[in-house]
Amino acid sequence: MIIWGAIQLIHNTLWGLYFPEYVNFLVYFPLFHLGSFILGAAGGIWFLREGCEQEIYPRVNLLFLAGGTLLASVYVIANELVAWIPRGDQLFTGLLAPFLTLVIIALALNKTRFSVFLKRPILIMLGEISYALYILHIPVKWIYERALENSNQQSIFDYTYLPLMIAIAFVAYFYVDTPLRNGLKKVMQRVSMPLLLLDLAILSASIYFSFRLRFGSGREYDSYYPTILLMFWSSFLLRTIFSTAFNGLNPSILHGSFMQVVRPILISVTVGSISIAGITYMGYSLRWFENYPRSILIMDWAIVLSLSLCVRFLFRLAGFYSPKPLAA
Repeated sequence: MIIWGAIQLIHNTLWGLYFPEYVNFLVYFPLFHLGSFILGAAGGIWFLREGCEQEIYPRVNLLFLAGGTLLASVYVIANELVAWIPRGDQLFTGLLAPFLTLVIIALALNKTRFSVFLKRPILIMLGEISYALYILHIPVKWIYERALENSNQQSIFDYTYLPLMIAIAFVAYFYVDTPLRNGLKKVMQRVSMPLLLLDLAILSASIYFSFRLRFGSGREYDSYYPTILLMFWSSFLLRTIFSTAFNGLNPSILHGSFMQVVRPILISVTVGSISIAGITYMGYSLRWFENYPRSILIMDWAIVLSLSLCVRFLFRLAGFYSPKPLAA
């Protein structure tokens, strides 16, 4: 609650007093959602460790359920009526998280006919696909409105959008989200999180210092800002994919020979640099920026390769990820 309160204070102060024009950043920046995430995780841990074994009277449970729902509802209504209350999109950044956490825990503890009703397969399925629906409903809305634009049939949209969106969310959950999540779980079993985080720090520092060393901090550096952004996001995505694909994040390579450590890092970094060079050249061809930074690409390759190898050999010398003894 202290973390949640501090984040809400910082968020609403920045929004209301200093940066009201940066609405999208303040709404969607992940750190502003950390408080609600921690509250939800803490509520779930409490329920699994203690709550599910406790006997709570149905009337008490109903009181918490109704109270949390009422408090959240009152705030949403007051949000439209009272001028000084934080408005609109600020609700998305966890302002109602304590009330909603209370509602969710009360629902989980509920043992009345209401909980039996909520266990119906159709309602469980709707709950499962809700995140896919949340992620996809805006782009699907835009595309569907564009498709119906020439027909001028708003009534068609009104009657078909919700069933269409549920169907798309159903397909996305069962045929994209679930297989992808299961595949990522298998991949993450051979990925070292400390190595992954250090690699992300290395690639970020490499791009920044490559441009700084080459162009300093003047106007010439500022003119490369679009190039820096393109290279950073390309590197963030592609280097992570290639490091995973070529086994560069697998801690088992630390126990191999010198070449078994160097080979996956050399291949993944080189393939990543070639891909980033291609994407950057494409942006240059489309005239997103004026110059093609050839020297930066070479410096970035050298910095990422050398630092990535240094990190792995330091881990090896320090004895991290020592091999597990064979079972008797």
